[in-house]
Amino acid sequence: MRFAYTLDDPIAATAPFIERRLSRFFPGSTPLERAVPGIPVVELSTRCPLLDETLLADMVAAATSTGQTYVAVDAIPGSEPIRVGLRPASPARPFFSRMQNLYCTNFNIGRPNRRKIFNELSKKFDDLPERPILEILDFLQSEDGVDFVVAYGEPVALQRYDRCPCCGDGAPSPQKLYSGTSHPITGFLTKNASIYSHCLKCGLTFLNRQMPREELWRYYQGHSYANAPDEAAIEELLGNLSEANVSHYANYVAVKEHLVDKSSIGDMGAGRGEFAVLAKRWAPSAEVTAFEWRFDDVVSTALSRRSIKPVDGDIQATVPAAGKKFDVLCAWEVIEHLKFEDFRSFLTMVRTSLAPGGLFIFSTPDFDNPYTKALDFWAMAPGEHISVFSRRFLEPILKEGGFQILDEKHESVTLKRPNDWFAFGENTDVHFSSKGASAIINDFLEDATARERLRQNARDNNRGSELILICRALQDFRS
Repeated sequence: MRFAYTLDDPIAATAPFIERRLSRFFPGSTPLERAVPGIPVVELSTRCPLLDETLLADMVAAATSTGQTYVAVDAIPGSEPIRVGLRPASPARPFFSRMQNLYCTNFNIGRPNRRKIFNELSKKFDDLPERPILEILDFLQSEDGVDFVVAYGEPVALQRYDRCPCCGDGAPSPQKLYSGTSHPITGFLTKNASIYSHCLKCGLTFLNRQMPREELWRYYQGHSYANAPDEAAIEELLGNLSEANVSHYANYVAVKEHLVDKSSIGDMGAGRGEFAVLAKRWAPSAEVTAFEWRFDDVVSTALSRRSIKPVDGDIQATVPAAGKKFDVLCAWEVIEHLKFEDFRSFLTMVRTSLAPGGLFIFSTPDFDNPYTKALDFWAMAPGEHISVFSRRFLEPILKEGGFQILDEKHESVTLKRPNDWFAFGENTDVHFSSKGASAIINDFLEDATARERLRQNARDNNRGSELILICRALQDFRS
């Protein structure tokens, strides 16, 4: 089979991998600059190194016989060419694949996590460029392959959870769950493998293979959480906080009323300090402390400049060591990262670190909410997201831990702007029918007035992808 190929970035690190793959499966292919006239041209992206050789062969055959240009539809993202056709190119026509419908995964290494997994996969298999796509997929949905991906390719033996970590042996065997429309943003996992299980007794949804506690740090390296930008960039961010540059800005605004008269506020898992900065703005006389596993120097400096105290280290240790009782402790999108074995001790730490009548405010994806189920948002980050909670599950745990729920709110990071979550679905869903549904929702989100009406309607009906609970610590509680 003869065709010419061109790469969008010939000096990219993946270019030799792609050329080696072409040499193995298409020895008659040639770089565009050495091509003879009249043969199809295959345009390739260096973000898509794991080419589906069968799909590419079929597209080249179609272009050769019809003289038309084609783009792949319903192929596994990251396994398809940009387009295939004769030069000059005619308007592109769809070339349909079933691969995404069968596997529901993502090989595009545009995201740092996927690039990390691809690089580790290339180290594990020296012959990866020569392996057929189906053989690669067979590995990725095997037990060893699923463990490999959930561990991001790190050399760690995962712990199996065949029983609910909350109920133990006193509950029926948990049900295995499968994502089916969309896929984890980490990619490489397929819909044919179960990553999460659901307890029929307590309602907890949990990762059924997990990093040991002492190895969890591996998820939070530069491949997942890049270093902060330079001082000018962090000042630009913290000086202009809004929904445009803060993922959970609406979550923060939703609890503003609970901060304005407080004198001591702690933000646990503060990231780059966005909420801490807003809390200081809303409660200027409050002493605000930002706790994070690690702060870059530029973030620490920027927070200190705003009279916010940055504290590095394990929040289970650093919050009690602060030597004060807080009026408010917040944990935004934090608790889903904790192993459940540590969750109860975390609640005890929070309760004993709060002043009488103090508030514990947190957010987390809400498994029971339809907005969380859209495009399998609940399963978006296996590995890092160990548990998927709901109020149904959390309320008795909180009560047992000495908390009373005062209020419940919802927000939806998936609805905050167009060309984000549902655009992701439009590009990567399993079938053009679900792609079309995502496109319709995204069109709706493009209209600012319609988008805000939808979001307000969701708030009014207590719906949204993130559950926000405002809880009071019961200081006379005896555990």
